[in-house]
Amino acid sequence: MARRHNVISIGCAIVLGIVSGAAGDDWPQWRGPARDGVWRETGIIERFEGPQIPIKWSAEIASGYSGPTVADGRVFVTDRVTEPKQLERVHCFDANTGRKLWTHAYDCPYRNVSYDAGPRAAVIIDQGRAYSFGTMGDLFCLNAADGKVIWHRDLDADYEVEMPIWGLAASPLIEKDLIITQIGGAKGACLIALDKHTGKERWRALDDRVSYSAPIVIDQAGERVLVCWTGDHLAGLDPQSGRVHWKIKFEPTRMIIGIATPVLYEDYLFVSNFFDGSLLVKLNQDRLAVTEMWRRRGPSEQQTDSLQSIISTPYISEDHIYGVDSYGELRCLKLATGDRVWTSLDAVPKARWATIHFVENGEHVWMFNERGELIISRLSPSGFEEISRAKLLEPTTGQLPMRGGVCWSHPAFANRHVYARNDKALVCASLAKLGSASDTIATTAVRKTEDDQLALEQRFIDTLTGAVFSGHSQMVNFEDGTSKPTLQPPQPEQYTLSSVEKLQGDKWIIQARIQYAGKDITIPVMVRVVWAGDTPVITLDEMTLPFLGTYSARVMIYRDFYSGTWFGDCYGGVMAGQISRPAEGDSKVAPQTHEPPNSDSAGANDM
Repeated sequence: MARRHNVISIGCAIVLGIVSGAAGDDWPQWRGPARDGVWRETGIIERFEGPQIPIKWSAEIASGYSGPTVADGRVFVTDRVTEPKQLERVHCFDANTGRKLWTHAYDCPYRNVSYDAGPRAAVIIDQGRAYSFGTMGDLFCLNAADGKVIWHRDLDADYEVEMPIWGLAASPLIEKDLIITQIGGAKGACLIALDKHTGKERWRALDDRVSYSAPIVIDQAGERVLVCWTGDHLAGLDPQSGRVHWKIKFEPTRMIIGIATPVLYEDYLFVSNFFDGSLLVKLNQDRLAVTEMWRRRGPSEQQTDSLQSIISTPYISEDHIYGVDSYGELRCLKLATGDRVWTSLDAVPKARWATIHFVENGEHVWMFNERGELIISRLSPSGFEEISRAKLLEPTTGQLPMRGGVCWSHPAFANRHVYARNDKALVCASLAKLGSASDTIATTAVRKTEDDQLALEQRFIDTLTGAVFSGHSQMVNFEDGTSKPTLQPPQPEQYTLSSVEKLQGDKWIIQARIQYAGKDITIPVMVRVVWAGDTPVITLDEMTLPFLGTYSARVMIYRDFYSGTWFGDCYGGVMAGQISRPAEGDSKVAPQTHEPPNSDSAGANDM
């Protein structure tokens, strides 16, 4: 799959960013960190030891379709209860122990909703906030630490939603300072974007009917493009303004039933549903347009042609599409034509709406089927190769009251664990390879003893308290249209830290004076610190910095030196320098400053 990776760092990110990354990768939104169904951790088991996966912890919950998400040592999931009254609930648990940290419950009578087990959309976590989206359109922004409400919108009431038969289901996404979701509102509000900090509308778009498919954001022709599969079109829009770049009709033949997420593979987008078959389009990379490559549909959902999936989002690799057809048949298709290469009924029993969730990890594809089984596999044009299979969860009948129940919720893979739910419990199981010699940050962190960790943290405090970071950065401007941007001449930089304090877990608070780009501010900043062996690494992902714009970054501190790389919206660079701690009473010379490109407009009104 064509994927976008940002591994970057900046000097001022040390003191201005919320740092992400821990002793493993989080799973903070629908289908994982990049919303692409890829689990990037290493040090994972290659086969199960027995027919049942040992459960590390289990927590009682009620029914619901939403999959769990994991961030900052917490697991989030939603459910529904009907006695003594109808409530939707957002739960937060300790990711390591399963201890419940908080629950937010709110009145939510379901009206004309079929399959009423509970909420559908996964909670999304961003910069210490948890956003939940309920079946009837309740969108909450909650403090992820304690569950307190920051803002709430009743989107059904605010936008006169024409409620679909299965309720609102598309998991929202966050792009910069916007939260975007599909609701099918009146007056051109099929899609809406709200300010993620306040809940105020920033734009609305499309008169289409609503589907159940979660949107994604991709890169096309040098632009960020919001891709949404509505009840009527596959559409590409500007995520910042809602302006429509392109759309292709994909109207329902019987009913709106688009559930799977659009899949991006290189320059192709693919969608599939139960009644209407499959559609493949190619992205034009010279301009914002698409070309339909093929669409195929059989005579019925029982006599299908290419692929007629329902809940399962297909998986694409090496120019072949893998997906679950209407009655549970695992299929391999040629990407170029949609022709079938092979079929198999070995991964999940044959049944109407049978479901498998596909997650890529290295050379393996992990499958979670509706019988509650995890399967480690390889998928190739030569066939389905099952490496190992074990039971994780028992099916329950809240989601589907037939065939002994199902497990339809997408699991989360984080911190070398799997988190999954049915209608009774949220469970956690370790998938870490014992004795792994992995050289990842996460595995190194796991091996450290408590005493070693305390010593490293004290050294980190001693190094940064009262420290002055003095060095140089070299910038690259990507706006000038050159095919190979080059580094600009080095420019001086300097930042001063007055105090460093550990709060809890990997969270820290740093009091910092920032003298940069003509600004001079002092602010306390909460950060996270992770370890590569004995070396602290500080991470920033698309964080808006006061007066400076939005940055992603990585910075490493080793002995009395720092170094890293960083990127903003249209510029980036590398930086390095020395860390000093002047004696008390020494004067500190204000740094020479330089403006990043377009700094007069980048985040100028953020403070």
